Amino acid sequence: MQDDLVGTTLPHTSLLLTDVINSGSFATVYHAVNTLTKVPYAVKALEKTGLTKSQSDGLWKEIGIMKRLSNENVPNIVKLEKVVETSEWIFMVLEWCEVDLYDAITQHTLPQHTLLPIFHALCTTLCRLHSLSIYHRDIKPENILLTSGSRRVKLADFGLSTIYPISNDMGCGSTRYMAPECLPGNTQPYDCAKADAWSLGIVLVNLVSGKNPWYEADMSDALYSAYIEGQSVLRETFGFSEEFERVIKSILDPNPITRSSVADIWPRVKSVKRFYDTVEPIASVVASPKAIPTSPIPSQSPDTFSKLFTSSPPRYSKFTMHDSGFESEEVYNDVFGMAALAIY
Repeated sequence: MQDDLVGTTLPHTSLLLTDVINSGSFATVYHAVNTLTKVPYAVKALEKTGLTKSQSDGLWKEIGIMKRLSNENVPNIVKLEKVVETSEWIFMVLEWCEVDLYDAITQHTLPQHTLLPIFHALCTTLCRLHSLSIYHRDIKPENILLTSGSRRVKLADFGLSTIYPISNDMGCGSTRYMAPECLPGNTQPYDCAKADAWSLGIVLVNLVSGKNPWYEADMSDALYSAYIEGQSVLRETFGFSEEFERVIKSILDPNPITRSSVADIWPRVKSVKRFYDTVEPIASVVASPKAIPTSPIPSQSPDTFSKLFTSSPPRYSKFTMHDSGFESEEVYNDVFGMAALAIY
């Protein structure tokens, strides 16, 4: 499957598939170029015969949400340019972005003055999503893309997103960014907006320190368990200032009821005068990754889209019918309307 389509032009388009970026059990992502305009794209290719019903339903859910976001002109979202469907394949043609936030952090290429504007854009975008009753549920640096030059922020991968404010879908997302109430084994429904807020708090730590606060949200993780038990491990480990620690604790509050909402996060972060107890007002992510004795963001492939869309890694949750409420594409049409799912 990986190389079969290289050199193929998508039906009724000028899009030529030039290279395989990555291939997984769920999809293959190709680099594509419009042969007339020379504009690059990413194309997510899914073979229909290889999809389970759950995967197929999840795909149509993702397409519907992305089209709705486009119709609502939501800023800072990776644009779904078009969907091309054949008897054997479904192709999602996506806006091309050169780098993701994960690579920008781990490769130390983010100028210090861009850190807070990036975070502000994320807060604004998530507020807009939540106002539309759309909850991402997989906020992490790998799903936050940056355009070259302008460094405009683009939120990507809506495969785990939902339109339901309350969910029973445990283990949804990456355990490094997962709120305590979402962890596998929990039985109580959780607030999806507050879960997004927690994940955004972890991304804030990533931006400011260049590191993860813990390897994963599990009580077997020493830093995570110490934090949940109320110890000041973030300040002790990272050297954060007292005022920034207070802000982080308000976002990474284990109790979702008292946790900061996404709308409250940016005003609190903006008010911080000093992020570290040092002469520098904020730590630059260009610092050596070994400078702080904690869990660095694990090394991964540098290819932007290789970490997106192709498979569900260990301890990631796939789309479930129970959470989505959709039993078929037709039922989904009833929710979003045919216009939202119209094939270009």
